[in-house]
Amino acid sequence: MSSPHSDRAQNEPLRVWRAQTLSGSLRADFLQDITRRFGITAMVDVGSDEGESAVSAATNVQAVDCVRSGPVAAATRVRCKQVRNITVHEGAAPELISQILPSATGRVLVSLNAYGRRDAEVVRRAGIPVISELQAIGRGGRKDVIILIGDIRLFENRALAVETPAHFCGFPSLNDVHRAVLAIDEAYQFLVLGDVAVAVPPACPCEATDVVQAITISRLFDGANLPIEELMSAEGVIGTARGEERAALLALPEAARSSEAFGLGLHYRLWQALVVMAGGQMSDASERFAELVQLGFPQWRGRWYGCVSLHLAGNNVLAIERLREFVAGVPDFLPAQTLLKTLAPNLPATAAPASQPSKDRPRLNPGEDACAALIRCGVHREGTPLRLHLGCGEKHFDGYVNVDYPPSEHTCQTVIGADVFADVTKLRLQPRSVDEIRLHHVFEHFKRSDALGMLIIWHEALKVGGRLHLETPDVLGCAQQLVSDAPFGIKQAVIRHCFGSQEAGWAIHYDGWSEEKYRHVLSRLGFSVETKTWRWARPPYLANVEAMAVKVTDMGRDELLAAADALLREYIVAEVPSELGMWDVWRRDLRKYLAQITTPAGAKDNVLPQRGMPMLRMAGEAALNCGFDNDNPQTNGEFRVVHSFIKAGDTVFDVGANIGDWSRAVLSAAPGVRVHAFEPTPSTFEILSTNLGGTDATLHRLAFAAMDEQRPLICFEDRSEFSGMNSFFRRADVEHRLGIHGTQTVVTARRLDCFMAEIGIAEVSFLKIDTEGGELEVLRGASEALGHERIKVLQFEYGGTYRDAGITLREVYQYLTGFGYRVFRICTDALIAVDAWDSSLENFRYSNYLALAPGIVEQSAIQSAERALASDRAHQ
Repeated sequence: MSSPHSDRAQNEPLRVWRAQTLSGSLRADFLQDITRRFGITAMVDVGSDEGESAVSAATNVQAVDCVRSGPVAAATRVRCKQVRNITVHEGAAPELISQILPSATGRVLVSLNAYGRRDAEVVRRAGIPVISELQAIGRGGRKDVIILIGDIRLFENRALAVETPAHFCGFPSLNDVHRAVLAIDEAYQFLVLGDVAVAVPPACPCEATDVVQAITISRLFDGANLPIEELMSAEGVIGTARGEERAALLALPEAARSSEAFGLGLHYRLWQALVVMAGGQMSDASERFAELVQLGFPQWRGRWYGCVSLHLAGNNVLAIERLREFVAGVPDFLPAQTLLKTLAPNLPATAAPASQPSKDRPRLNPGEDACAALIRCGVHREGTPLRLHLGCGEKHFDGYVNVDYPPSEHTCQTVIGADVFADVTKLRLQPRSVDEIRLHHVFEHFKRSDALGMLIIWHEALKVGGRLHLETPDVLGCAQQLVSDAPFGIKQAVIRHCFGSQEAGWAIHYDGWSEEKYRHVLSRLGFSVETKTWRWARPPYLANVEAMAVKVTDMGRDELLAAADALLREYIVAEVPSELGMWDVWRRDLRKYLAQITTPAGAKDNVLPQRGMPMLRMAGEAALNCGFDNDNPQTNGEFRVVHSFIKAGDTVFDVGANIGDWSRAVLSAAPGVRVHAFEPTPSTFEILSTNLGGTDATLHRLAFAAMDEQRPLICFEDRSEFSGMNSFFRRADVEHRLGIHGTQTVVTARRLDCFMAEIGIAEVSFLKIDTEGGELEVLRGASEALGHERIKVLQFEYGGTYRDAGITLREVYQYLTGFGYRVFRICTDALIAVDAWDSSLENFRYSNYLALAPGIVEQSAIQSAERALASDRAHQ
């Protein structure tokens, strides 16, 4: 006798489910509903879980044949060995299905599930996921099989992000799966139930709810296979979901969190937002549609629903802005045109009229304050958000100041989209004055040094929370087309897309961009980044990439320069002198570009100071907060210290020399100086040897510590760009944040006192210590030299590494002042005396300090500055 549940399941239509657990197995209540609804007696479970689905099904059917591959098969046998009606088969799924189905009795359910957890080798051996298994069902000659297809978020069959894990790749579209089902029997009914789909044979007719039919239409729409009216009508039904169906639709996105970044499972987000919008939560819905678009939902209707929800939320200003963008991209969608005309009947056309004379457009002069000039010209109103559309060409975006070169600089332009003419590479923008900057197919025209320079300028100009939107050709998508079997003519168009039309000097593409590169570069320059890729829907199917970045923090010019230098270094192909020389050229080009735009306060010295400059002066009370968070020795005062305190004939120790940049600066600043450079890490020492080869520097593969010993060093020998983080102390938080992991290398550590005595050096004129938290140990190993003032001047670094090392600045300060040394903080053009300890100094912010031996009172520049400071105070 059937149970009440069985009778209810058979009588009620199929509804929407969240059918899978987060681990990928099928939920027990879902399996119970399906098996009882269709009277299933046997199940063939093809998947990659370790038997969870099979065990759940075994309580509802007479026999379960569990098909697994590789290590999963062994784990599944262990899991299922106590369940008598489960048989585990190991091997290729298509062959095993062909063997199992002919002998299966009664109504059979074949579950093709959880492919997203398969390893890449299993997928490769099995052929195209699901398709080969469906073909095996067809070859078996049985047309009465119920087919369940799990993890349907994977079935997209479109270009995914370059870093997409292998187990997410290689899947057909859901439409391809649907066609493979119909190849078994055209009478099969194919329904999307949420995160799974079911194919029901004609022998088992069933009804489905309106919402199931609606999400099936929504999921199978490929942009052209249904009338748009039918699609919009169906998606209107999704919002009417109630009860269990509504709860399932709201919960579905959770199952796809791990794959959303790769463009998979975004339909779940669409359905959830439609339910929220139908519930009247318009502001919430508009935010969800915006997130959907940012995640890369490939079809335009996500943007359309976003416009509608903004309007219904009462945010018509933003709705009009988004509608103008939408209509420019989807001009044939009449509902959008109608809504736009309703909301803004007096708005001009998308592009500025071609008949408007060029002389009516104001021009900005290079070097002038662009923000003030835009207000003066009447194209921007003070107190309103400033959004810049740079290199606009023929496109005019309402709500933006559209900026471009005058038509005389273009070759084929017929429509003027600009509000103002200017060289977009030379706009001088005030700090934190701009709300948004966008460029579409412009950024690829800039050389790499100039591009990074512009990103620095834009970072400084944007407010925190300001947006940067960049669109360029997708170099990886183009590469995929070039190695495909596309016709030669399409490949030629792709090459043009990559390298530019080249009919003029500006029409050359100098650099390639991809999702990975945008995220890598922009995140290091203070932005959070979302990316998406898309292709033309018509030949030649050109691939493009967009980066939607938000400025999340203010970074100083010097910090930005340091980040840009590191990014430029990633372009070199080997750590050899010729390549490092090329890097220096790029760095100089970057600074040359920035110098022609603006020179912000505190960053005036982007080149090495010349000898003969005045020695450092003391600063007043207003400068007590300077000297922090700038690790660029060219601008933070370090190289000024070199020029002011090091002279020919001095003996200089560079402890923690890394690759030798500081030592090279010393050798350049003071010919005849005797430099000893110390670096313990083997791979870094090799680079140091190359960089300082042929100079007068003496190199030592050696560390300094409080005692002579062999000691493990945490180093990053496989990532030379992080060699500056090599340390005796592990920096777990930093390693986690950067996605790196240091390995231990045993190095020789000596006491500085012992080393000086051993090689016969009686006095060190200048000691520089940069040992990533090991500074206090170096000093403790130099107690005799410090006590006898045999180290005249020393410089040491302070920052977050002290926290990792378990030491404090106060300890270092008290140790040095105990020997009579006077301590100063180094600033761009000043030394700040620390004559008494102040607890506010213990802030773990990056900074450099200078300590002078008691006998160095004859530093006349310091004395003079102190006298001037005392005089200033006397007159106050």
